Amino acid sequence: MTHKSSKISPLFVSKKPEGTAGDLVTFFKEYGIIKELLGISDQCVVSLYALGHQMYQASKYKEAEQIFSLLCLFNHLERKYWLGLGAVKQMQKEYEKAIEAYGYAVLLDYKEPDAHLYGAQCLLALGKKKETKPILQNVLELSIKKEHQDIKEKAKSFLAILQ
Repeated sequence: MTHKSSKISPLFVSKKPEGTAGDLVTFFKEYGIIKELLGISDQCVVSLYALGHQMYQASKYKEAEQIFSLLCLFNHLERKYWLGLGAVKQMQKEYEKAIEAYGYAVLLDYKEPDAHLYGAQCLLALGKKKETKPILQNVLELSIKKEHQDIKEKAKSFLAILQ
């Protein structure tokens, strides 16, 4: 059953689909992300991201959290949305939830050191110094690009504090 040609959302089919797990796989193979299924425009998500960033900058963390959560739902493969969600959770001192969001960002691009660093900051805030040290050392190893120098310096500072 292909949903692209029928222009009917698989969420609105009249018969219960057989093999639900297989249907989910088919859905993600065909549509990829919820944004595409719902027909949400790229301009809409760009505008939402900008609004979420503005809310974050204005310290309106609950509002920013709602926006970034929605963006993560719309496109679970967009790393910057997970970073935004992690940042608002971190600012709300919900460190474990921030670590979870940063973890998704790490999964989407392991080689980028920023999410590792932010997760390490959250671990430090939770008093988990022992778990933090190897992550910070990993940040140093991953910080090879010129644009990573600020992240590398922050990781060095945190490691110095832990010594």
